[in-house]
Amino acid sequence: MKNRKTPIALFSYNRPQHVERALNTLASCARLDECDLHFFSDGLRIEAHRAGWEAARRIVRTRAADLNATVVEAPENLGCSPSIVKHVTELCREYGRVIVVEDDFVMNPGYVSYLLDGLDRYENEPAVFQISAYMFPVELPPGQDAYLMPYTTAWGWATWQRAWQKFDWDAAGIADLLADAEAVRRFNLRGGVNYTKSLRAELERPRQIYDVMWYYAVFKHNGLVAHPRRSLVYNAGLDGSGTFSTNDPKFPQVPRASIAERVFDRPIRWPELVVLDETAYAALTTQLRTRRERKPPIHVRARHKLAIYRRRLLAWLAAAAS
Repeated sequence: MKNRKTPIALFSYNRPQHVERALNTLASCARLDECDLHFFSDGLRIEAHRAGWEAARRIVRTRAADLNATVVEAPENLGCSPSIVKHVTELCREYGRVIVVEDDFVMNPGYVSYLLDGLDRYENEPAVFQISAYMFPVELPPGQDAYLMPYTTAWGWATWQRAWQKFDWDAAGIADLLADAEAVRRFNLRGGVNYTKSLRAELERPRQIYDVMWYYAVFKHNGLVAHPRRSLVYNAGLDGSGTFSTNDPKFPQVPRASIAERVFDRPIRWPELVVLDETAYAALTTQLRTRRERKPPIHVRARHKLAIYRRRLLAWLAAAAS
């Protein structure tokens, strides 16, 4: 097992503008020299995607040479979630840990440093399953820079082999969870986010949504995740360009312009105890529940609906062209 550096896995497909921006912000991250970079380019899915796919691969190859990264170009299309699972599994086995980046991320310069700190701090804490770089735009109790809470995120994260080996596409017990009202409430962050919707979708179409299955694994093992007090990543792909890319007003982000701002001006103040931070979690879930119950303005809802219809139309046109 390699232990000199931490691997960063970046995943891309056919969005050249997004992947170029992601690579630019990744290159600006502190402590990048402590990492081995691995760029994974998925294979072409349909002919209508070829122009964007070829442009994205050219950008990845060029930047890989600048950053001394390893490039893996899949000969066939695996799909977003299967590709992430496959390569995260391989890198965890080889290195014992991994940092994950997707092609639509805009990263804070402290993104990598924060994740490296968290990986080191909790490496031998079996209760901690993930270090998350994303945080909902909510007010959390002062005094700490990170909080331990019982849910995962897919927008910028890191984990270890000891935790990731709990991931299972064919995990049992999901039907029992969905039939248990109290378990559903806990899985949905006490009613703040409807994560069971994705869980039901995964049951209907298996091996499509890795992040909800990862969350289910952590939930089933009563795991904890270290979340920053303010998000270190912005998902710029919620523009109809990706597989899951509708800008749902109920799943908010910090303003994109604020992502480049300095978040930590001192050594990171991690939690002293490896236990659920009930105060922070209560504050988070209360604010998310209030936001969810408050219907967004009609123009925001209209934009969201239009984005959904646009994505469906583009998918239909692409399928017809192929």
